[in-house]
Amino acid sequence: MRIDHWVLGTAMLAAVAAAGAEKLDKEYGVNVHVMWEYQEVPDEFRMLKEAGIPMVRADYSWSHQERQPGQWNWGRHDAGLEQAKKNGLTLLPILGYAPKWQEPAHEKLDAWLAFCEKNLDRYGKEMKFWEVWNEHNLAMFWKNPNPDHYLKLLKPTFDLIRRKAPDAKVVLGGTSEIPIPYLETFFKAGGAAYFDVMNVHPYNWYDIPEAALERQLAELNALMKKYNVDKEVWITEIGWPTIGRGFMKTFLTGAFKAAGIRTAGLTLAVLDDNEMPLVSSSPGLDFRAFFPNLKGIRSVTCAELASLDPAEYPVLIAGPDNTFSARPADFEALRNYVKNGGIAVFPRGIPFYTAWRQEPDGTWKRSWADKSWRERLHLDFDGWWLDRSRPFPRGFSGVVAAGQEQAFPRYRGKAGSNCVLSGRNLKGNDKMIPLIEGIGKDADGREYRLPLAAYYRFDSDLKGGVIANTFNYVGMGPSSEDLQARLLPRTILAAFKHGVKKVFWYELQAMENNNSDPEHFFGILHADLAPKPAWEAYKTLVRMRPAGSTVPIFRTEKGGVRIAEWVKPDGGTGCALWVTGAALKAKVKLQGAVKSACDYLGQAVPVAVAEDGTAELAVSSGVLYLDGPASVSVLDTTKNN
Repeated sequence: MRIDHWVLGTAMLAAVAAAGAEKLDKEYGVNVHVMWEYQEVPDEFRMLKEAGIPMVRADYSWSHQERQPGQWNWGRHDAGLEQAKKNGLTLLPILGYAPKWQEPAHEKLDAWLAFCEKNLDRYGKEMKFWEVWNEHNLAMFWKNPNPDHYLKLLKPTFDLIRRKAPDAKVVLGGTSEIPIPYLETFFKAGGAAYFDVMNVHPYNWYDIPEAALERQLAELNALMKKYNVDKEVWITEIGWPTIGRGFMKTFLTGAFKAAGIRTAGLTLAVLDDNEMPLVSSSPGLDFRAFFPNLKGIRSVTCAELASLDPAEYPVLIAGPDNTFSARPADFEALRNYVKNGGIAVFPRGIPFYTAWRQEPDGTWKRSWADKSWRERLHLDFDGWWLDRSRPFPRGFSGVVAAGQEQAFPRYRGKAGSNCVLSGRNLKGNDKMIPLIEGIGKDADGREYRLPLAAYYRFDSDLKGGVIANTFNYVGMGPSSEDLQARLLPRTILAAFKHGVKKVFWYELQAMENNNSDPEHFFGILHADLAPKPAWEAYKTLVRMRPAGSTVPIFRTEKGGVRIAEWVKPDGGTGCALWVTGAALKAKVKLQGAVKSACDYLGQAVPVAVAEDGTAELAVSSGVLYLDGPASVSVLDTTKNN
């Protein structure tokens, strides 16, 4: 049966407006370090007010307030609160970070509760929320993380806040990522009784939000349902830095050199499929920056693999990580490409370890890939978990393989892995050429030196090659400033899709005083408060979908075009369109006049609507906003050349 998405979307949005569907409240926020940025706080809070971003998360650090025993410092927090009140902003204070002489806090509860009580007495009338600690599952912020230890601290803190500020909500300390085993232990111990708001920090350095974030939030929702945890969910940290540790550039430039790939004049094929979350142009993979002398980059869908000519496109980036398409036809097309002389590059993770599989409801989920695919492509891997009865190292530290020093002059062995590549499936005159090797010891102390990254050069029934790399996590994935801006609205809208009530971007101001530390480059404002593109993207999102709008209705239509539609507080309607990968042209059907349209940075976009209500739109990975239409449906798409 053909579904008319235009009629369906129109009916759904009309129903939303008529039924008074859920409206979010002060759903936009940012992180501001009022202790460090106190001189900039007046300007920062003024900018947030002007942008319509109502929430600010800030550290109320015990170690800052009590730098010496019994000597309390309130000035910067007092000033921050006054600026928040002046600009109509709501603060989310984080109680945490014990002074060294009071560590660990869960064993110094009297002192901890005295610190909390001082803050409640001083600020309790002004604060609607209190967050208890930050990333307590991470050793950086809580030595020897243990959910039972955190609960020991949380329970009396919850009771104290209930007694001193009964109308305030207690926000669970935001967890680093979404640690399902940690949270399950916490819920089993009864932890859900001692907070009002669930809180997570689902960072994903090397993935797009439509992939990892949506999967993680679905897992969190399932866990909460399992333990009957009926609480609001907030994300109080998420973001991408605009500088990273550079491993991907080091690896790919070195691997291309070792494989004899000349990038000057090369048109690099990159697998970008909007239909599934298989997008090689992901955070950490900026191919134009890696290879500035490329002739060009061609985005390729899975359906186009079958016609990809290695003579014209000799190198293909076959995905961002270890997840390929689960469709056998897509693998066969990739194998034929390699068979005919093409070189397939897998930048991160074991090739064909997992695969994107479409569920009956249309969503995409990771599942195990067909193991035979690695054999048929003459490659494989080895890891300790494959045969637990044998001695094998649990981890490896990386070193440049012998003979590859010129290809990897900047590699310093900082990255490691828990598995290695194998040549057991080589055929004929195939060779596996190690690029980076791992050194590890088994439980008996025997040392192994095995390939972590390699170039498989085929000379058998396959005539091309494969560049593979087992490193699955190599630090923070850097984004260009433009990619950071493209990801911001998509991330926030994806969070709303999965029931998140508030999102606090990390962070407002970038420190920018250590060029080797990505932590200094998360901000959407530069250190001098000059805007990055992501600041304009946040302002544009809030302008086109103001705080207090309804929870968006989402659809994915032809060509992988994603659509979010909402009703604004004034009753007006709006929508957003984007794709995850290669840009395309979409012919759409609109209901209602287009009052205005703009791109993700707020630049006006002309939209010519025909008499029949159709229009041609350019849709890319940067959100396109339409103000006015009650609904939009995609009739057809054409890929940009």
